[in-house]
Amino acid sequence: MEPSPPTKAEKHRRIRRTSQNLACLEWMAPNFRQLHPVGAHLPQECVSLMSPTFLSDQFDTMYNVPSYREWFLEQDLQPAYAFHRRFLQHLQERKKRRRWVLKAPTHMFALPTLLSTYPDALFVQTHRAPIEAITSVSSLITILRRVFSDAVDPMKIGEEALHYWSSALDKFLLQRDRLSPERVLDVSYLELRRDPIGTVRCVYEYFGWPFSAPAEIRMRDVLAKQPRDLHGFHRYEPAQFGLRPEHEQEFFANYCERFSVSSTLARRSIKPVLPSAPDESRFVHDRIG
Repeated sequence: MEPSPPTKAEKHRRIRRTSQNLACLEWMAPNFRQLHPVGAHLPQECVSLMSPTFLSDQFDTMYNVPSYREWFLEQDLQPAYAFHRRFLQHLQERKKRRRWVLKAPTHMFALPTLLSTYPDALFVQTHRAPIEAITSVSSLITILRRVFSDAVDPMKIGEEALHYWSSALDKFLLQRDRLSPERVLDVSYLELRRDPIGTVRCVYEYFGWPFSAPAEIRMRDVLAKQPRDLHGFHRYEPAQFGLRPEHEQEFFANYCERFSVSSTLARRSIKPVLPSAPDESRFVHDRIG
């Protein structure tokens, strides 16, 4: 057992042990960091935080257990979000912060539950050509499942990902439309990659937050320490997972039309709309009391 909160010495010991554990992950799945950077000092998605409740799609990502997926999609995720909130309260007990910035695709499954837990949450939705996004997530799932199984079928993973995430996206957008527009900002994935600081500045402006010079310096420092080729490049193609261009219209036609994204329009940006005018979902919540 690990006492919490830790002493300063215990904190450093835990960070070292976490780094060792992540080195083991890199040994088991050498390509994983090329798709999803992990580190003892890096942020992590909410799926890991929710896993202790056994209500997390992290399990479906790592293991091919269709019965779990079917069960998960029928569950009330309130216990998972209650634990999520309690854990954030624990994390901020000795480190006061103005707001939490949280990210996980799984939030698309339970927007009403999320809002019942964090009623003042704000959202940044990044948008990417769907086939590119599904190819990326299919590659990630394939890498992780190969750690735990010798029978991994990339074609089946691609097919399941199409149905799984198109359904989640449709459900999320219907629920998102009930929110007031000023609570949601749409951002182009391509623009975020091209100009991360400029895109983040737009986020701050949209929500009326001051974008200080010290904050920008810290952000640039983080970017400088995480170059794109830090862990090499991972190449993958839609065909590896049975994905075809026509799947975009078959599964994501409304989404592509609404946000002007598709594999054939991948260079077309969605400019953030600032308040003067009356993709993976992130949300922001003020510090939790």
